[in-house]
Amino acid sequence: MPFASIALNQPKNFKSENPQNFGFVTIKSDAGNVWVNYDQLNKTAVPLFKTIQSIPLFKNLATSSVLDVAQSDDQISLSGFTLDLLNKDWGLFRFQNQSPVKIEVMRFVPNTTKVFIHYGISNVDALITGDPDEPQKSDLRDEVGICLTDDEVPVVLLKVKEEYAFDKYEYVESYAGYDIRKVNDGKLSDPIKPLLPEINLAFLTFKDDYIFLSENTEALKQIIDAIEADETWGRSVAFQHFFNTCLQEGNVSVFFNKAALLGSTVNNDWKPILDSLHLTSMTWGSLQFNSLDNHFFTSANFLY
Repeated sequence: MPFASIALNQPKNFKSENPQNFGFVTIKSDAGNVWVNYDQLNKTAVPLFKTIQSIPLFKNLATSSVLDVAQSDDQISLSGFTLDLLNKDWGLFRFQNQSPVKIEVMRFVPNTTKVFIHYGISNVDALITGDPDEPQKSDLRDEVGICLTDDEVPVVLLKVKEEYAFDKYEYVESYAGYDIRKVNDGKLSDPIKPLLPEINLAFLTFKDDYIFLSENTEALKQIIDAIEADETWGRSVAFQHFFNTCLQEGNVSVFFNKAALLGSTVNNDWKPILDSLHLTSMTWGSLQFNSLDNHFFTSANFLY
């Protein structure tokens, strides 16, 4: 009985609260390990986490991660696994039966983007319903992206089926050869609302098999200008150098620059940690989650 009494009086800590994380294999010869509590991470003053909190999925994304750290002269990489709970409406667990999808949309992401969120979805209907056997009927396929730009007006990118009927939307105006149309209903984007910013996606334009949605026409004109001038991440040598070190396929990915991670000033409480990881000198960063046997392989990269 004395042993039981001692155990009951032991203080709670990260290891006792998250025992499942300590079952993962870690590399003993790496540069260290990072254990992440997502509930607490979301409450920090780091600007990146405050920004993505505007999207419902990220308000309760996951439970915890354990990541190995590897370091080179110009980059720090973390890799490991992330766990999530099933007893909630939305979260990373929704992607557990989705195959990672190739990230092809970078050619449309303007250079003014601070944060780009990418979802790779192999079966949109199964994601929406939570049923892994749901047949694919949705007009959406493969990729959903969100550009959070310097002017804070999000643009949503949706890949749709070939021969999608764009002309069913009300014509508004033509700009640089692109038709801008008005969204009369939310049938296309409403089923995936938890993945998107909580704004009124009132206008759209399109190119190839992608639809671009935003709350005003000016944001669409800016992304059109960037595409036509080749001022996009897909055409940026600096970004492509970084992107080639990241996972080329993903389920949930967040790409960001230094301004998005740190803002104009670094919180004093976090500065020693960020300095120790060289993150105050970073130029590009990424955080990616890929479904793997009902766990999520996790990769984070920071170029500095």
